Amino acid sequence: MLRFLKRFGFDSEELSVVYSGYVKPILEYASVVWHSSISVKQSKELESIQKRACRTILGGDYSSYHDALVSCKLDPLSDRRVMHCRRFAEDLPKNERTPSLIPPTRLERHGRATPTFFPNSVLIPIP
Repeated sequence: MLRFLKRFGFDSEELSVVYSGYVKPILEYASVVWHSSISVKQSKELESIQKRACRTILGGDYSSYHDALVSCKLDPLSDRRVMHCRRFAEDLPKNERTPSLIPPTRLERHGRATPTFFPNSVLIPIP
């Protein structure tokens, strides 16, 4: 799609808007659900789609993926997935329809926030 639009004279800013509006949402669809279960290979494959889009958008001005992300005002898809998951986790307790999905905290269950240890136990630091 981007190549087709580029042939019709769309500039890099317009192509970036088209990518962000039509392609990227497909790559990120329901990422909160599947993000934690994809492999490194699958993550790289998703990132390669965005990399290819950046090459198409910038054409001869493409030098590196990092520079292309800056030029196109994009973030790596892996960073966006983490951000979406974090935002979802932060917003979940605030939603009135989802309180049953969050387990009670240790403080709510036991009346204390940290586990108690035996007084004579020795804690061995892990390097």
